Amino acid sequence: MVQQPQIQKIDKVNIKIMNRDYPLAPTDFGGKEKKVKRLEKREEKLVKKGNKAVDEGRERKADRLLGRAARVEDRKIRLSERR
Repeated sequence: MVQQPQIQKIDKVNIKIMNRDYPLAPTDFGGKEKKVKRLEKREEKLVKKGNKAVDEGRERKADRLLGRAARVEDRKIRLSERR
C-alpha cells in the first residue's frame, strides 16, 4: 500500500510575505527625477492639509500631518543628494 501525501490546510495567509514574494503593484517609478517630483507633490499635499488642520484648531492632527511632511522632505533631500 502506498500512502497518499497529505495536503496541509492553511487558514491564515501572511500578507507581508505574500507581498514580498508576489508583489501586487509595480515598485519602479521611473528614475530618481520622477521619484523626487512625486515626493515633492506628496510633501506639498501634506503641508496643505496640515495648515488647514491648524486653521481648524486641530492641533494633534496638524502635528501628525506636518511631521509626516517633514519626514517626506527629509527623504526627498536624501534622495536628491544621493548619486
